[in-house]
Amino acid sequence: MKSFSSYLPFLTILLLGLVILPWDLPWLYVGSLLGIALLTGLIWIFRKKDYAKSFLWMTALLCLVVGLALHKVPSSLTTKLLLSGREFLNLSAIALVGLGLTYVFTDKKPLLGVSLGLLGSWAFMLRGLALPITFPEPSGPYTVGRTQQYFQDLDREEDFTKAKGDHRYMVLEIFYPAEDGAQKTGGDFKNLKCVRTHHQYEVPLSTDGPFPVILYSAGSGGSRIDNLTQAELLASHGYIFIGIDHAYLTDLTHHEKGFIKAYSMDTLDRGPSQEAYLQDILQGVRVADLKAVRSLLESWATNHYPFPSEAYDLSRVGVCGWSIGGAGAAEVCMTDPRFSAGINYDGWGFADISADTVAFQAPFLNLRSDVRPATRLSVMGTGKSLAEVRVMDQRQNEREKLLKARSKFPVFSARIPGAFHSNLRDHGLLGLSRLGPVDPRFCNQLVSEATLNFFNYHLKKPLPSQWHQWYDHQTGLEQLFP
Repeated sequence: MKSFSSYLPFLTILLLGLVILPWDLPWLYVGSLLGIALLTGLIWIFRKKDYAKSFLWMTALLCLVVGLALHKVPSSLTTKLLLSGREFLNLSAIALVGLGLTYVFTDKKPLLGVSLGLLGSWAFMLRGLALPITFPEPSGPYTVGRTQQYFQDLDREEDFTKAKGDHRYMVLEIFYPAEDGAQKTGGDFKNLKCVRTHHQYEVPLSTDGPFPVILYSAGSGGSRIDNLTQAELLASHGYIFIGIDHAYLTDLTHHEKGFIKAYSMDTLDRGPSQEAYLQDILQGVRVADLKAVRSLLESWATNHYPFPSEAYDLSRVGVCGWSIGGAGAAEVCMTDPRFSAGINYDGWGFADISADTVAFQAPFLNLRSDVRPATRLSVMGTGKSLAEVRVMDQRQNEREKLLKARSKFPVFSARIPGAFHSNLRDHGLLGLSRLGPVDPRFCNQLVSEATLNFFNYHLKKPLPSQWHQWYDHQTGLEQLFP
């Protein structure tokens, strides 16, 4: 009886984990079970029965963590197999390193312990080398180049630090049409070497300019390359795409002198109300950043930096963004006539639109996720209940419908059935976030086609009916306000 009671906490956590786990993902657990089997086998082989309970605890906690972290992941067979293999290698690495540490510190067998630890490290590295994920190949005629610039806005004091003379800081990631002869593959995604992309660093710009420019605003805790697929696609079709990291509002922002850690939504002073916080801080600072980078483009064109002045077509500047970055893109298209078109990837707007004069000053597209199949688990981490998320979604419908009626320019709003919030950025391809039941590759392709067709029509206008034909006949979209 005593022996059973000692395992009762472990069994409780394991049961909780198994209940939370999304069991519509059986393929994920194939890799997990193989890793656990290897772990158990190693314990049996090396006769370390005293440590079996520790490994069982680790298995139980793993089930709990995975259950809390996952809701939906990519459904294509290839991705299933890849991620199943990663789970196997991850657990194998944990088992080997754990046994290695046991031998080093407990049994005083450092050679055996170090050897097992190295095997575990190699298994972890193998997950990226042997099981790569390749991003969709851009369809345009140009190869894609990539470079980076740092921008400090000397006209604005930094709101997030108390240091005197600290000015607003941004990192700009630039994707552009490269000249013929540049390689078509290379680069990485957030330092994940297992992800294969389609661009090259610091290759010469094509001389076919001038090119339209697209600015991209990242979401809270996101990154300037969260929509890398769309960045590469647009660059391959003759656009200069500039992704913006908003210091203190996005992921770790790299500074020439170090790193600026992103503030979380819980550590900033929210001011008098949640609404004011969202409007003035999360969205307002992004809007100011976008306008500052738009002004920077004029300086670059004048000073032939980082490309010759004839590379920029500043009469055709578009803007897009994911999450609240998309809401920022919407606001600049309502307040700054220098932007000629914009796209919102599932951002809920918080700017004040009560005045009758507030309307879009450029064509605009809202691409929305689908909260109808959402579950309580899928909205964890948003700070909102499922009911609150659905109320906010309805409120966004009302905002977009009102702005569409007011605006002289065309405004389009469409939902992607089955897509959750992170399906509208590249995390959907990698299974890094909670995803909806829609196939992630199909959703990513849909976002790419909408982005390219919309900007082509409103910034390049190669064919008068191209955008409308695509939008009106695309069965993967549900138009909200036809």
